[in-house]
Amino acid sequence: MTATNDRTYRSGAHPFHTVMLAGTTPLFLGTMLCDYAYSTTYHIQWATFASWLNLGGLIFAGLALLCAIIGFFRSQDRRLVF
Repeated sequence: MTATNDRTYRSGAHPFHTVMLAGTTPLFLGTMLCDYAYSTTYHIQWATFASWLNLGGLIFAGLALLCAIIGFFRSQDRRLVF
């Protein structure tokens, strides 16, 4: 009698998804710091730079969300594993 042991291991997040998700942190943090600099100095350059940083953070977050949705639908085992 032979025993088979079928183990399915859930793989972690895809590296591209991880980089996109981690890339949002410095961009949103920079946005917060630029908003603080604008509130103390009232130089319009800080508001403009904050809006560009916010746009970059939203693009990275959107790409991370897109990767997560694609990964969800491509996964073979869709049951919840805790």
